[in-house]
Amino acid sequence: MRLGGDLDGSRVLRTYARLGIASVPAALLSGAACYGIGHSLGQGVVGSFAALIAGGAVLFGVFFVAARRMRIEELNSLVGMVRGRLGR
Repeated sequence: MRLGGDLDGSRVLRTYARLGIASVPAALLSGAACYGIGHSLGQGVVGSFAALIAGGAVLFGVFFVAARRMRIEELNSLVGMVRGRLGR
């Protein structure tokens, strides 16, 4: 089945590869943060919730920094759009 149009498959593949590479350190550091918090606070509701919040924050932060440093166009466009909406 052919879709037609110019999908630029090599650019799309390159972008997905870069996103995958940016996600590796984010996942490793987030997992380490979750493990450390879960180990110190326990596996109860408080410890699990704290691990979830902290792990998510670490995941987002590390992925964002890695993707920005890799100059992923889609992320840069998204940041520009959000800044424009916020008036910055």
